[in-house]
Amino acid sequence: MSADKSFHSELKGKIMLAAVEPSGDEIGADLLRELKKRLPGIEVVGCGGPKMAAEGLASQFQIERLSVMGLTDAVRVLREASKRARELAETAKRERVTAAVFIDAWGFSRLCAEHLKKIAPKIKLFKLAAPQIWASRPRRVETVRRLFDGVLCLLPFEPSLFERAQVRAVFVGNPNFQRAWRERGDANRFRQSHDLGDAPLLVVAPGSRATELKRHRRPFGGAVRLLAERLEGLRVAVVVPPHLRAAAERATRKWPGAPIIVTGEEKADAFAAANAALAKSGTVTTEIAINGTAMVVAYKTDAISAFWARRIMTTPFVSILNVAAQEEIIPELLQERCRAELLAGALWPLLADEEARLDQLEAFPKLLAYLGVDAGNAASLAADKLLEWMNAPRGA
Repeated sequence: MSADKSFHSELKGKIMLAAVEPSGDEIGADLLRELKKRLPGIEVVGCGGPKMAAEGLASQFQIERLSVMGLTDAVRVLREASKRARELAETAKRERVTAAVFIDAWGFSRLCAEHLKKIAPKIKLFKLAAPQIWASRPRRVETVRRLFDGVLCLLPFEPSLFERAQVRAVFVGNPNFQRAWRERGDANRFRQSHDLGDAPLLVVAPGSRATELKRHRRPFGGAVRLLAERLEGLRVAVVVPPHLRAAAERATRKWPGAPIIVTGEEKADAFAAANAALAKSGTVTTEIAINGTAMVVAYKTDAISAFWARRIMTTPFVSILNVAAQEEIIPELLQERCRAELLAGALWPLLADEEARLDQLEAFPKLLAYLGVDAGNAASLAADKLLEWMNAPRGA
């Protein structure tokens, strides 16, 4: 559906957008930008990070404390998350919100949606970025059916899983993937600006959360040391979000390879310039693939969260490219396998053997096309579909 100003202008009332994670903040910013094109003067309330703030959202609270991963961290912030979810629901009722869009962050989205269903049942609720029922806890589809009026899916294989349970769902694509595709990096620019010449370069992406940086610092740093001993002249670029720059500088101060801390605009250039990458699982792995760099994926969490994850996981892979391929194209070293010697062993062929590197790289184009990285604008499609659903009678 294309943007139709006369149709969209019929929408009455405010819209609530809620995101509490960095990736959700970026998706929310893209969506808000598209909504403003269709509804000039739109009034939006809710929560988000700096990206959404730049688009005009005055966040009701700081989201950083709620940006967590794993059972233990989720339990640690549960009381605050519950409090913020109630406050957000009360704001939506008080401000006479027409519809609420919950972006990523399944746990927080569910809490807030539950409150809204009780205190303001007429507000339409939508989920942007579906809970990953294909990866774990497939019964969550029943909760989605009970709480939400529609689901905007970021992955092409998700809508059918929801439609089987009579949940209205559509694939729109992932704005973060599409942004990475549009903003592919310049390898030469990065190498020239940091005087790297032809030196072998390893990109390390330890995570966007402080807890991830803390947990990955030792195994990732140990892998770098082992590789530096084998590969003369190895350089290292550590990619983190801006709010982790100082922490990353402290964490990597004793690493070999004269680490370059990369944030913001240089991220894609670093990915493109690297010979190989070591990355925590998540959106960043697809961004690295988009920039044509082979990688090893790793993740380490606390023992309780790991035990819980193993009990609920229904897929053998955590990297979306491996999930899409249904095979391990990218090596995944998780939890007890996230050890320096194993990471270095998996990375070495990618740094030293062109054929090993090409085995990964040759698989990427087909998988990226399937994920829609160069398809129609995801945020635009999401905005159109949301406005269509908001204007339609409930259940239509």
